[in-house]
Amino acid sequence: MPSDDIPRSTYRLQMGPALTFADVANLADYLADLGVTHAYLSPILAPTPGSTHGYDVVDHARLNPELGGENGFDTMAQALRARGVGVVVDIVPNHMAIPVPETLNAALWSVLRQGQSSPFARWFDIDWQAGGGRVVLPFLDGPLAHNLANLRVADEDGEPVLRYFDHRFPVAEGTESLPLEELLEAQHYRLADWRAAASELNYRRFVDITSLIGVRVEDPEVFDATHAVIVELVGKGAIDGLRIDHPDGLANPGEYLARLAQVAGSRWTVVEKILARREPLPPDWASAGTTGYDALNAVNSLLVDPRGEAPLNRIYTEATGDAPEFAPVAETGKRLVAEQVLLPEVNRLARLLPGGEAGERASAREAIVDVLCGLDVYRPFATSPRTVESLERACEEAIRRRPHNSRHVEAVLAHALDGSEFATRFGQTAAALYAKGVEDTAFYRHSRLLSLNEVGGDPAKFGISIPEFHEFSLALQAHSPSAMTTLSTHDTKRGEDVRARIAVLSEVADEWEHAVTRWLSLGEKLGCPDARTGYFFWQTIVGGWPLDAPRAVRYMEKATREAKLTTSWHRPDERYEAAVRRFVDAVFDDDGVMADVGMFVATIEPAAAANSLTQKLIQLTMPGIPDIYQGCELATFNLVDPDNRGPVDFGVRREALLSLLDDKLRITATVLRLRREHPEWFASYEPLLAQGPAAEHLVAFARSGSLVTLAARFTARLRRTGGWRDTKIVLPKGTWVDALSGREHGAGARKVEEVLRGATAALLVPGVTLTTTGA
Repeated sequence: MPSDDIPRSTYRLQMGPALTFADVANLADYLADLGVTHAYLSPILAPTPGSTHGYDVVDHARLNPELGGENGFDTMAQALRARGVGVVVDIVPNHMAIPVPETLNAALWSVLRQGQSSPFARWFDIDWQAGGGRVVLPFLDGPLAHNLANLRVADEDGEPVLRYFDHRFPVAEGTESLPLEELLEAQHYRLADWRAAASELNYRRFVDITSLIGVRVEDPEVFDATHAVIVELVGKGAIDGLRIDHPDGLANPGEYLARLAQVAGSRWTVVEKILARREPLPPDWASAGTTGYDALNAVNSLLVDPRGEAPLNRIYTEATGDAPEFAPVAETGKRLVAEQVLLPEVNRLARLLPGGEAGERASAREAIVDVLCGLDVYRPFATSPRTVESLERACEEAIRRRPHNSRHVEAVLAHALDGSEFATRFGQTAAALYAKGVEDTAFYRHSRLLSLNEVGGDPAKFGISIPEFHEFSLALQAHSPSAMTTLSTHDTKRGEDVRARIAVLSEVADEWEHAVTRWLSLGEKLGCPDARTGYFFWQTIVGGWPLDAPRAVRYMEKATREAKLTTSWHRPDERYEAAVRRFVDAVFDDDGVMADVGMFVATIEPAAAANSLTQKLIQLTMPGIPDIYQGCELATFNLVDPDNRGPVDFGVRREALLSLLDDKLRITATVLRLRREHPEWFASYEPLLAQGPAAEHLVAFARSGSLVTLAARFTARLRRTGGWRDTKIVLPKGTWVDALSGREHGAGARKVEEVLRGATAALLVPGVTLTTTGA
């Protein structure tokens, strides 16, 4: 792929009712002035009306009319290009929405009306055999027998439909005059209690979201129909790059990406692939790399002080009674999800596994769950040695756990990567189980240090060393130099500045212990239902400060439901949730408690702010194409979605960009402009290592001999231990100017204290004139 076709930076925009194509067109000058080369849009095809995210596509043949449709997109693209800004689009190949009313998805409506004879039956990943030739639709509130009075046939637009509150279901031809119960039995679908999704569902979905049905893009006809609009826009030059959502859900991601590259002309394409530590992308994937969760976690881990591990382990255990080890929590989460949430997927695997005949089905299911729960990667691939090793280890452990089941485990190992239907379903289920069991369960149970609980992260790994970070960066430069890097996304559990602040707790364990012990005691008096919830909450309020009560209440409801300990999405415990709400409200109503939290945050804020600047500069200058999540050029203390998908005040950011007085914005604009104007400066990566008593506090590297990044870490501990003292860094040959401060430095060994002059970071470039406006 020619370098001119690759973005030099992207800016992620969450399209929806609050941000349309016209709104993005009006941001063209701001993005250009910031230094961004490509606007990166969330999905633009027609979703369920009112969608705030676009991942619930109902019509692949139309651009989202609520965003402005085709005309609005064209106007936006022209406005962006007039300012030198291209377009990258997020596409969703894995699933479509089952909307309410269901008539909105014409392809699915056809399948529900005509069953397997529908021309669209090949579109959807339905296990017709498991459903007795029907699609199980778990959308009733209670058993069918209890809902008959709420179901009725009516004529709508000349067609008989079955009404259930806002739902609409088609009526098969010739059955409209039958008595209701007979009519229901005569349809190509079976209505069921929504709770039945955990055991009876017979279509693939996006992880565990029943309203998102899997699409079979492995079928060429389905691929062509679902990608036609995007491919046309790419061909017209209106789209410059693609982001692929959830590739692990696809039957064969490698084949999908090869076909996409063929029809899209090998446009810059990144994939939302979550990689384990030391796991490269499968070599057969036609992709520039990932969307950056691997880079996010590498940078994030740099800010976690390993000296804080032992004291935080003790504090966590004494406060909550939980052990600090993460692995058992992750396995428990995966087993819970496998047995209670993804049981239909596991049952399907047991039916497909050779040797898993009816009489052996329970043992086969047990073996499959043991192997799935033993994987430390999202999904194994035959072309990825790291994931094959993970599968082999998981099988060895499964046999050790249940020797009597070795035959079924060996069958799993033999067929998990052989290209069979079992292999496809195994990979898809493995990814869903990891996402739901670890990131959406264990991450909300284990709260030793919440900044580590991030998508693609491993809370068991308490920080990384500077040499480990350089090893990661060198590998990224060697294998995926055009992959995306990021610090925040629409899916991160916490925004970058929240994580940066929570990470400081690893440096100030004593102060944290005094504060959280005091707050846990106060929380008990204010009605906190248990210490585990309290410990999670107090880290959250510190990281997200200043929060308000409504945001905190919404967040804690989601967090406790995801944890699935006392309450859950499928079985809400109203008494427990009401107790949590009363506790959170009581905290925010207590001026003394709020003042105490505010004082603690103020004491760690200098180190937290330093962390925010350090991670920003590193992410923007390390190998890869940096993405800025909307609004995060300024400090942004967002929590998990939907908190992080709200509107952004671009007026404030436009004003701040005029002066560049804000440190984070100045770093962002300076680096993005340099990347746009001097891409050749970012062609290689050379680690630099400081020498002296505070060497572990300085992250330093050079890019192509033309740019040097210097960034401090563990600044709270650095101040306590006497500062930089005689720590030195050897600068490459030449005369260097700090693009952030304007100070000049010579080559050779320089004292870090003299280079930084009290600042957190320096960005050294050879004497260039920096622009302060866009191209």
